[in-house]
Amino acid sequence: MIVNPLRADHRPREEFLLEVFLTNRCNLDCSYCSSRRMIDEPARRALSFGQVRRAVDVFAAYGRRKGAPQERTVFFTGGEPFLEYDVLRRSVEYIDSLPGRFRVRIATNATMLDPERVKFLAAHNVRIFVSLDGCRKAHDRHRVFRGGRASFDHIDRALRRLPRAVRSGPNFCVSATFTSETAKWLPESLDYFRDLGISVVEICPEAYEVWKPAGIARASAVLARVARERLCRRFDGGDGGPQFVFSNSSAPDNAKWSLADYRDTLLHSVSLMYDGFFYPCEAVFGGGTDAAYRIGDAERGIDRRRAEKVYAAALARIGRCAPSVGTLLTAGRYYYAVNAGLDPAEYFDNARRVNEAFDSALGGYLRAQVLHDRVTALPAFGDFAHAPRLASRRELPALRLEAAPGSDPARLRACVDHFLYSPGGRKALTIRRAAGAEEVSSALALYALSKAGRLRKELSVRTEAA
Repeated sequence: MIVNPLRADHRPREEFLLEVFLTNRCNLDCSYCSSRRMIDEPARRALSFGQVRRAVDVFAAYGRRKGAPQERTVFFTGGEPFLEYDVLRRSVEYIDSLPGRFRVRIATNATMLDPERVKFLAAHNVRIFVSLDGCRKAHDRHRVFRGGRASFDHIDRALRRLPRAVRSGPNFCVSATFTSETAKWLPESLDYFRDLGISVVEICPEAYEVWKPAGIARASAVLARVARERLCRRFDGGDGGPQFVFSNSSAPDNAKWSLADYRDTLLHSVSLMYDGFFYPCEAVFGGGTDAAYRIGDAERGIDRRRAEKVYAAALARIGRCAPSVGTLLTAGRYYYAVNAGLDPAEYFDNARRVNEAFDSALGGYLRAQVLHDRVTALPAFGDFAHAPRLASRRELPALRLEAAPGSDPARLRACVDHFLYSPGGRKALTIRRAAGAEEVSSALALYALSKAGRLRKELSVRTEAA
């Protein structure tokens, strides 16, 4: 029996995340900064290496179950973490020395990046997320130095000093925040990222903006055009530019998540703030009631029951108002609204409308991108560029395939190749899928459309239930 290598559990992966807020200091003064209440504190506050080391040890044991393949990610942020580079460097070295499946990520504004530091991080397999909103107009609209000086030129110079192989590598990602105002510059920003050699761009709608209907409509139209004119070229052999993903939307089937799935995902993440305490998330911090949200420290460990209690109110409201998981995660919005004295229900409704609009514009592309990446990694499908060993000399205008749970993906792919490489520029493929063969059917359809694009042939694909 052929085991379907494409089948995936639609529940979230058991991945645990520790966000480490090294400091409340930052050398930028971004207008939309979600950490505003931290960086505006008058006194400098930062974690020591000893605090980080003990916290990582506590995190390593948090939620661990015997035999469970739990990946663990430590994500350094702030403030600007490179303002505490000595602590950051020693922490990275310590985490890299630990046994188990640990990954390290760093969010930075790139003002303090240099080739030597990047070389050190690369040696420890650290992934860097650079906050860069796009072209000069988009970036400088919100991201400026303290005092108001524009930051684009400084960051652009810093990034261009890095080897292009680093900027285009898998461990270098640009995190671009856009607002209802700056969304119009997304096409120009993607051109800039391509010129910079960036291979992965994370698109992040501004987390706490109240999006008006006109702004949602404008942004949706721009995103749909970007997907249609640029991004989908990735699947037909063209240069679609950087890989384009939504923040918090990497799970292609998150529409199938239940509220319980969302709760489990939230409980898998904890934040270590620069005051030395663990919190369930960054959004609860800085509202003047920090002690009410603390769930542990490096000496006593992390209290999961306490985290469940903190999240209970948010999840109850989410379940009633907006049980959606998408680009704008509702738990963060709940706590932001509570701390800001806003109505969470109205905030949730706004997040729901934003999520639905953006999924309508880009959701199909994102799911196709995830499926494309999974398919190209399988030996049964290969690199999408290979030619079949035998090609028909007579024209085959139509092909009908049966996809069943026990079907051999390699054999089905070979049939598609034989069909597409036959003479003729217009072809029609019908895939009859049995119950349980939805993933194989989708993979074949994507493969066929991508291959037809590379061959510059017109292909219509139809799938039907058996």
